[in-house]
Amino acid sequence: MSRISPRLQAMLKPPYPPAPAVADTLHIQHVFHRREQEARAKGLSRSSWLALMTATVIGVDSEASMTALYHHATASMDREGSVAVAELMREIGLRGIAVVCIPQIMDMLAAFRASLPPAVRSSLSTTPSCCAEADNIESIHQEGEELWNAIHHPKGSVIELKLANAHPDLANYVKGHVYGGLLARHRSPTVGRITISLCAICKGVRRGEGLR
Repeated sequence: MSRISPRLQAMLKPPYPPAPAVADTLHIQHVFHRREQEARAKGLSRSSWLALMTATVIGVDSEASMTALYHHATASMDREGSVAVAELMREIGLRGIAVVCIPQIMDMLAAFRASLPPAVRSSLSTTPSCCAEADNIESIHQEGEELWNAIHHPKGSVIELKLANAHPDLANYVKGHVYGGLLARHRSPTVGRITISLCAICKGVRRGEGLR
């Protein structure tokens, strides 16, 4: 059986080192506590802080950190509160598809669910909220168009032309499925447009650096 040459292996290797596993639980909990204190001092709500921290651990691709963040956020909560935290983190993770790759989000959310306490895991909602059906497909596309224009004005048409030149389906797919089906505000009662925008910045952090 032929082996992959060292040169090809180097080409296939990602340009960043793998994210470090969180071995020092006390250290990572200290990081979360410090960031939470900073957020509170600046008047940021706890749910907004949690959303931004969730986006950050997704950006650095650290499954262990996401689990540690959940335990930090729910340390003194009952099951109802813990379920709400898990569902918020899950919503932030889903919208990461618009910023990072789908396989990474799939792995992160699957690992996150598996790490949850059984009582919380069994209480998570199983009803999808992003389904395109005959009675809402037009509104989804309209909302995608409106969100696209709101974010990219006045260069929306220029960007759209670049996408269309790259592939004739790309612009329609991005506006209809990503912006309309995934990012439009009413698709999630807990994650608004401003939160999504801030989380997109956090998810864009360089992978492999870990949390400090």
